[in-house]
Amino acid sequence: MYDLGVVILNWNTRDLLRRCLQTVIESHSEFSRRVIVVDNASSDDSAAMVRSEFPQIELITNESNIGYPAGNNVGLRALGYEGKGKVQANAPRYALLLNPDTEVPPNAFDDMIAFMDAHPDVGIAGPKIVLPDGTLDKACKRGFPTPMVSIYHFMGLSKLFPHHREFGRYNMTFIDPDQEAEVDSVVGAYMQLRREAIADTGLLDEAFFMYAEDIDWAYRIKKRRMESGVSSAGADNTRETRSQPAKQKSPVRVLARDVDLLPETLRGNDAEMAAQPDHDGAADQGRAEYVDGNPSTRSNVTGNRISRTKKALDALLVFTDIAALILAFLLAYAARQTLPLFSIPQNQPDFSIYIPTLMLQLITISGLFYFSRMYHQPRAISRIDMTRNIIGMVTIGSLMVMGFQELIFKNSLADPIDYPRSMFFYVLAFSIVLVTAGRLLNRALVRQLRIRGIERDPLLIVGMGKIARDLARKIKNSPDLGFEIIGIVNPRPQTTIKDRINGIPVVGNAADLPQLLDTYRVQQVIIAIPDAQRGEIVELITLCQRGRVDIKVYPDMFAYIAGDMTMGELGDVPLITVRDIALRGWKLSLKRGLDVFGSSLGMVFLSPFLLLTAIAIKLESKGPAFYTQERMGLDGRPFQMIKFRSMRQDAESSGIGWTVENDPRVTRIGRFMRKTSWDEMPQLINVLLGEMSLVGPRPERPFYVQQFRSQIPRYMERH
Repeated sequence: MYDLGVVILNWNTRDLLRRCLQTVIESHSEFSRRVIVVDNASSDDSAAMVRSEFPQIELITNESNIGYPAGNNVGLRALGYEGKGKVQANAPRYALLLNPDTEVPPNAFDDMIAFMDAHPDVGIAGPKIVLPDGTLDKACKRGFPTPMVSIYHFMGLSKLFPHHREFGRYNMTFIDPDQEAEVDSVVGAYMQLRREAIADTGLLDEAFFMYAEDIDWAYRIKKRRMESGVSSAGADNTRETRSQPAKQKSPVRVLARDVDLLPETLRGNDAEMAAQPDHDGAADQGRAEYVDGNPSTRSNVTGNRISRTKKALDALLVFTDIAALILAFLLAYAARQTLPLFSIPQNQPDFSIYIPTLMLQLITISGLFYFSRMYHQPRAISRIDMTRNIIGMVTIGSLMVMGFQELIFKNSLADPIDYPRSMFFYVLAFSIVLVTAGRLLNRALVRQLRIRGIERDPLLIVGMGKIARDLARKIKNSPDLGFEIIGIVNPRPQTTIKDRINGIPVVGNAADLPQLLDTYRVQQVIIAIPDAQRGEIVELITLCQRGRVDIKVYPDMFAYIAGDMTMGELGDVPLITVRDIALRGWKLSLKRGLDVFGSSLGMVFLSPFLLLTAIAIKLESKGPAFYTQERMGLDGRPFQMIKFRSMRQDAESSGIGWTVENDPRVTRIGRFMRKTSWDEMPQLINVLLGEMSLVGPRPERPFYVQQFRSQIPRYMERH
């Protein structure tokens, strides 16, 4: 029987894996160990590297990326841990999950085994882990993220009060990392388990694909009355990563257990392991090939989890609005007695008098929110638009309540209700402020959950061209949008394609869409084929019309060039306006009037300083104080833009070029003017002449405009 069985799960981290294995082999140990590398179908020749450079290491290769829990379970089964109550007699005394981006110090294995030998009541242990820059990886000691712990973390209280035992529980920052301590969970980068703990609890939950599976495992083990501990007995592990482990976050999973929310910190290159769906299956011991199973198992679990999360978030938003409206009413009642904005009543009625009005306020405003689709907000609505909608609906709702009072409560048990104007305005003001604040907090929570992997809609992209690749890259780089790309669909199977595009798997052809939508519980489909014929688009939309699938179509080039389109009609003939003049009539006159007034005022008040600047320029270098340059203005008309000269007179003797940092052509006073934009002040003359505007796009030189118009779509709209 080995003392230690090490499982290293790898996916496309060949160089990091090489360094990790070198440190494993070089580590001194008095205990026997068995090391297994499980490769999740890497495309960077990781498996070949292990075979050629580390023949003493056992290698198991899987045919696909089956995810973190399933991949580690393959290695654990090879060690003899087959599941709950099924541990072979020759299974090692301890199992260790080790990330391939971890460098193991020489004494780490011995120290950790000695620690667990000395503490037989410890089921899981992990060392203090430090990052390449020497700072602590906070994920090495985690608290179970109960709802309150998660709320403290999302609100930033864990950062404000890291040493508080309640607020700092997310990463247990109140514990000295250099001391041995009991924690809720250790990180899967170095997680050492006693064989009895695995026999008592079972393997990792393969319903996860990645993230939170280690904290779930620790929770299940601790629930079986075993402890999780952190050892600081000289085993500081330095992990080498390719990303920002302390910044990135992972998903949250809702479990049907005592703990509802289980987030966990994303580590290093783990982020790349989720490139394609996992599958169930098994592997033989030693060098084995993994055989794919049915992919729908995880998809159904994920779909149910997403559905539960969405319902919980929808309910939370309604609850937040109701709580904000109730609090606003309470504050308005108190403000009427204390704030001198209106006359303070001598005898304020008891608050119970206003309960019928409060109930009417809740029903009316909540109903308006619902019917105006404010509980179905666009995914990327701006804060300004959201606030404007709240102000409008709360104001309308409050006015409706004022009218309904007379209609509903007159000659009833609630009559008469004293609802004076002062109370109305206080309720209106506090309702707008608190509802907006509550929705901003809810928005921040949803954004964090999306970044961590929760509230993400499974998405398919239909298309293989540049637009599809750009969309995929945009979605991958914007986790706050809340999409999880399942894969790319080839709409034209007759074309030759690769298995992966930008790291995203090509999961099928257009004919496979119905099956893909059902298998992966897809909720969003983006059809990104700008050159598609109308019949092709209609056919793809027909194939996607299943269940609650949201279908989006990338516009063709005509619509793209058209930009903002408006619908109109000529008689009974519908027409699309593809270009409209931004300002006309009184709007254009108002803007021009503001330009004349602002530029005139500025020239009068700034004239002494402008004169002093011109004198300083003349004293420092030869040449005129002003510099004129041809620029392109409105409708492409060229004009001479006036600036203070900030460079030597012969600055462009060798041709036109961009200014660079510490450009020797810039004068001393010119450097100051460029830093403060003071050299732009003479452009007030251009504004007064109507060649420029106080508010508008920057006019560029015709030389650059000709370049930009061929590289930037719709660039000429600014002219």
